[in-house]
Amino acid sequence: MVGSSRMGDVTMLSRLSSRFKTMGQGLLVDAAVAFSLRVLGAFLALGFSLAIARSLEATGVGLYFSALAVIMMATPIARMGLDNALLRFVAVGASQDDWGKVSRVVRSGLGRSGLFSLVICVAICVFAGPIAMVFFSEPALVTPLRVMSFGVFAFSMATLVSQMLKGVRHIRNALLVISVLPPFFATLMVWPLGQIFGTPGACAAYVLGMGLSTLIGWYFWGRARKPVTTNTEKGAPEALWQAARPLWAMTVLTMGVLPWVPMLLLGMWGDMKDTGVFGITGRLAALTSFTLMAINNILAPRFAVLHSEGKIESLKTIARQFSLINVIVAIPAIGILVFAGERLLGLFGAEFVEGYPVLIILLLGQMVNCMTGSVGILLMMTGNERSTRNAAICAVIVMTILCITLIPTYGAVGAAIAAASASMTSNLFAMVVVYRRLGFFVIPWIR
Repeated sequence: MVGSSRMGDVTMLSRLSSRFKTMGQGLLVDAAVAFSLRVLGAFLALGFSLAIARSLEATGVGLYFSALAVIMMATPIARMGLDNALLRFVAVGASQDDWGKVSRVVRSGLGRSGLFSLVICVAICVFAGPIAMVFFSEPALVTPLRVMSFGVFAFSMATLVSQMLKGVRHIRNALLVISVLPPFFATLMVWPLGQIFGTPGACAAYVLGMGLSTLIGWYFWGRARKPVTTNTEKGAPEALWQAARPLWAMTVLTMGVLPWVPMLLLGMWGDMKDTGVFGITGRLAALTSFTLMAINNILAPRFAVLHSEGKIESLKTIARQFSLINVIVAIPAIGILVFAGERLLGLFGAEFVEGYPVLIILLLGQMVNCMTGSVGILLMMTGNERSTRNAAICAVIVMTILCITLIPTYGAVGAAIAAASASMTSNLFAMVVVYRRLGFFVIPWIR
């Protein structure tokens, strides 16, 4: 029996080895770099949350996360659906060495989105008082919301510049801009600003960190782009916006509504302490998905190029192999958080330990998210944006029903159930659509 068990282990290892050899050395190097930076970024973000929790009480943390929720719901609107559309067009243009096309879509995308995001910044700043009083009945939220409003422009531009860098396969710099540098700069500033100005100071640290990262990202892009040497078709920006329009609604749903509405409604119907606890537990649960985020960063441009070249079999192989890597890494991380979750929450303060049941519920949603892999990115990079939007709509319906039903009675636990259920609905829906449209399951052990 022992001999047969060892033979089985050797067979499994040899299968994994043969699978990973087919990926190509360059892709594995990109994956290792992305993984390392995502790990660093995840722990820096956790350190920033720890600094906020130690600088403020749970109520102050709740004010911070309530202001952040409003801003995070506004930024996908400001980006106008350009997140993945811009990545896709830059990736294809760069792969064809058509830098005229890249230049035109970048100018058009950043110009319109930048102007629109500034308009939203001003609107939130002007109407911060009514938003805080009418929706939250919380006058202490007015100043944090006004300070955080400038984050709409900073976060929107940082995101789009990061997507452009991914499109030209500068994965390291892209992740520095969006994952590593913002929490690094913000953590350096949150201690003095949070101690002096309280919650508004913590909001200012977040905005300044994101702004500095945007400037560095623009410097990276200046070095990455190549001179225009080709005559570009004049319809490139129009094609960009044609692709961005269906993605706009989808991006608002997946990046604005689904992750942030439970926290927003918890702040409206509960109290700021519960919102702070929910925000911190959400940051801990998100640690389990850093591998998936790293994988998405390197696979998105690769998916776009392979699909444009008609290499569906290669698309299938890469998607399934990296899903296997994600599961292998995510399961131990989830196990650690399950068994050590209370102690980890205690690091943020005694008030946050009561969020352990919330953490367990959120981890269930993260488990399904990790198992289904890069289904959302896969659909968006292969021209199935509408299917991704439909998956998000189904998830929003589930989440809305559960939020209305559970949050008034169960508070943060109800918000966690709504958030986890919505995440599972979206990912399972997208997984089925990938099978129907592309002919394979991303989960590696399903043939």
